[in-house]
Amino acid sequence: MASSSRRSGSAGGHRVALGAALLALSLACSGGGGGGTAYSLQVSTASLVFAAERNAPIPAAQTLTATFRGDGLLAGYPPGISQPGWLSVDVVSSTASSATLSVRVNTTSLSAGTYRTTLRLVTGKQDGSAVVYKDVAVQYTVTAGLAASATSLAFTGFDGTAPAQKSITLTSDVLPKDWTLAVEPAGSGATDWLVLSATSGTLATATTDVQVGAAVRPPGSYSASLVLRDGTGSVRSRISASYQVAPAFALGGTLTTRVTEAATSASLDLPLLLDSKLDAASGATHLWQATSTADWLSVIPATGDLAADASLTVRLDPAKLWALANGTYSGTITVATTQGGVTTASVPVSLTVALAPKLGAPASASYTVGVAAAPADLTRTVTVTSNLGDAFASHGGWTASSSAAWVQPTPSSGAGGGDVTLDLVPAALAGLANGAQTANVTVQAADARVAGATVKANLALALPDVAHVAPYTTWVGRSPDVIVRGSGFGSGGTLPVLFGSQAVTGTVVSDTELRVTAPTQAAAARVPVSIENSLGLARATSELVVLPAPTYAAYSATLTTSPTRMTLDPERQAVLLSGAGDEVRRFKFASGAWSQDAFQAPAVTGGYVTADGKTLLVTSGNTGTPSAVFYEVDPATFAIRKQTGYPTSYARYDLAASFNDGRILFLDSEQWVDTLWYPDLTRGVYFDAHSPKMLLTRDRSRVLLYDDRYKLTTYDVVDTASKVQNVTQTLFGADKWTVSGDGSRVVLGSSVYDRNFNFLGAVSLQGDRGTPTVALSPDGTTLYTLARNATDTAFVFRRTDLGTTPYTADATALSFTIGAGESPVAMAVSEDGSTLFLLTRGPTGTAGTFRAFPLP
Repeated sequence: MASSSRRSGSAGGHRVALGAALLALSLACSGGGGGGTAYSLQVSTASLVFAAERNAPIPAAQTLTATFRGDGLLAGYPPGISQPGWLSVDVVSSTASSATLSVRVNTTSLSAGTYRTTLRLVTGKQDGSAVVYKDVAVQYTVTAGLAASATSLAFTGFDGTAPAQKSITLTSDVLPKDWTLAVEPAGSGATDWLVLSATSGTLATATTDVQVGAAVRPPGSYSASLVLRDGTGSVRSRISASYQVAPAFALGGTLTTRVTEAATSASLDLPLLLDSKLDAASGATHLWQATSTADWLSVIPATGDLAADASLTVRLDPAKLWALANGTYSGTITVATTQGGVTTASVPVSLTVALAPKLGAPASASYTVGVAAAPADLTRTVTVTSNLGDAFASHGGWTASSSAAWVQPTPSSGAGGGDVTLDLVPAALAGLANGAQTANVTVQAADARVAGATVKANLALALPDVAHVAPYTTWVGRSPDVIVRGSGFGSGGTLPVLFGSQAVTGTVVSDTELRVTAPTQAAAARVPVSIENSLGLARATSELVVLPAPTYAAYSATLTTSPTRMTLDPERQAVLLSGAGDEVRRFKFASGAWSQDAFQAPAVTGGYVTADGKTLLVTSGNTGTPSAVFYEVDPATFAIRKQTGYPTSYARYDLAASFNDGRILFLDSEQWVDTLWYPDLTRGVYFDAHSPKMLLTRDRSRVLLYDDRYKLTTYDVVDTASKVQNVTQTLFGADKWTVSGDGSRVVLGSSVYDRNFNFLGAVSLQGDRGTPTVALSPDGTTLYTLARNATDTAFVFRRTDLGTTPYTADATALSFTIGAGESPVAMAVSEDGSTLFLLTRGPTGTAGTFRAFPLP
């Protein structure tokens, strides 16, 4: 058996042996309990238990007493069990029959745990023939006891900033456990830089944390020790602590900026200097990271170390800036170390956002397009500009559009600055009215924050438009002089006028009037009249109605009323009578025969064909009715197309002048003249006339009024006001004056005047009595008179050639006759010059007669 002790001894001459020399005897034993009855062994305990904290003082030894009968006592270990290094056995005393042993553990440096072994006591016969032994179980439990989680603490920090605290975890598997924690200097160094959250306590649970911090200190190296003791004062742990304080880095830079729409990308980068204050080696151990309190700020680079000074860039994010309303904003840039100690440095950022982004373009682009316009006249180039700098250039997109179809921008979209071509669209010009036209070309920014621009396109359009031809009728085989009214004719010079496909040269009187001799037409037709332009655009046209040669037959019809006015309608070869009753009576010649019908309405006062022959205007109402009613009537069917009421106060709008420029003037013949432009019913031309009679030239260029004060007033369609003519002539009756188709001759009674009312001469009536009824041929070359003969017994018709003065009536009077008791009311020559129409009133004044006399 293995020896269990380091010594053997005797007391009083009695031997107790401890050691390997007794191994053989032990092996010869027959087992526990022994062999013969003469030998025996008893021990005071069958087991020993020791306990200690690791590294604590060694626990007290325990005594083991053995009583035996034999030749001696041996102590050791059973075969197969090695002698443990942690257990010692010593003989305290012995006799021939007993022994006292001291059993103890000899170390507490074992790892925490439970250790076990078996101690064997043996006695018997010395020669080993009889052996008795007893085993004693030995158990040694080592607990961890009070311990600390750390063996060392290392702090790093920066001047002026305390580093983060560190935590020491105290543990014990024996509770409760008192403890103390003390700071001891390293050499002569200071210890006040270490700060403990607690210096003593009692562990009631398995763990507790003690916070250890380092106070703010100047740059340098500091060291000390933390000593952990248990309640007995035993040192349980010694923890080394070090503290490396580095100089604090600094940030330098003034981060104040004002951002406008013109900002460049470079202007959004603000310089920031990081002064590390460390050498390369020590600085490399300190890492940092930059952060911002505003999402519109960032730092480039955002991380680094303090091995060297660094030039940082504080970048303002243009996308974030664009989203900010104008105003003042602030933020903070902070650089904080992330390794090698914790410290921070911050710098404020002040930002003023003052964005006024806009697109620019010229205020206007002007065009003048006339009859001879060239392609270059149809295009203009404008430059779109942007006040955005490159930082915000992505917001400079735009689209261009026009408010009118006649001008279109190209390109229709873009970004930033660039040229835009504004082209007139010829097809759209075709239907555009002459005069000043405007359209807005809008350059709309794609971004709502950017103000757009508008270019006003000013077009002075003067492409020849034909609105009216007057007179609008002629006859096969004739080449009449006509007035063409419209716009865009220019001023002076000539223009090619197309009658169908026949081109003739017209003389420009004004921008709205041209005079031309129409080419002869071989067949009846409605011939379109137009003026060519260099752009080849189809503009507005009118028409010349070419009628077949008329063949009016002689005719006489007795009326049941006494009309006072006679109006000619050559297109339909008709004569319209009005001024009495509730009708416009029509006498129409067709297919070799005359017929009559009437348009009827209450209080009809007059019937007038418009300058283009497309409408019959009928006036109605008088001083006894509450309002006037103006009818627009189909001149062929007498169907009413429109009727318009106008309240009156003692007025009689019974005269109508339809001018060759398309305007229509209604006149009140009741006492002092009032006038209305139709259809607007606005105040018309002022006439100083009282109860007048009216004449309208066949070319619809002039209206003449002769009133009961013997004053003659004219209004020309090209004028703005009426004119009182210096004529001293006393006339009675609307049949006593006449005017030629173009107004170049005016006859008052027997006196002949030119257009300007210069007196040309008087017509000799060969002794006829009184003031004659007169009618001029449309061309003004022939005057027809009707007067009573010298004996006042009959009427005499005469014809006078007005080509040269003196004006002398033909020697042979015309063979026409009327009743001696009749009174002429109106007389006119048909517009083709072939027939004389006469309206008379009977002896009673209540019935009239209409006659047609073909002229020789």
